[in-house]
Amino acid sequence: DTHLFSDPSRTLLGVNTLTSMRQVLDMATTQSGPFDLVLATGDLVHDATAKGYRLFTREMARLKLPVYCLPGNHDERIAMSRYLGQQGVTWDRLIETAAWRLLMLDSTIPGEEGGHLDDKELAFLRESLAESKKPTLVCMHHHPKPVASEWLDTMVLDNAEEFFACIEPHS
Repeated sequence: DTHLFSDPSRTLLGVNTLTSMRQVLDMATTQSGPFDLVLATGDLVHDATAKGYRLFTREMARLKLPVYCLPGNHDERIAMSRYLGQQGVTWDRLIETAAWRLLMLDSTIPGEEGGHLDDKELAFLRESLAESKKPTLVCMHHHPKPVASEWLDTMVLDNAEEFFACIEPHS
């Protein structure tokens, strides 16, 4: 959740989100790398502006890695699809690596904080899991179970039972 703004000086809860993102990326690359790819699982841009998505793309391009994104409740799908897809930053639903299959689910509900997997996303999940021979990582913005956070637990997936029913048959 990078929550970038079109204005790089803006803050969220008193934190400059651009500075924070840069610090996290610098720390990750110097202390934990090398990496094969980056998964950005939503709330890329807080104000859903073209300038914000361009800033996100430019900052991620510094890593010189493929970056796969999905939307969060602060993202705007049309703007994301219009401004991502450059400099190795994409919004792909299915990513195949040599050893893994990554599924990027869209759990957003336009105008809402919480999440939901619609029939199309659940069908994609079922089909992708059924045909996969590799270990599969399922990614989405909204968590399916409460995590004991008074704030975050107000934004859980509202149909977690359906999600778990899809993944249960697969080892």
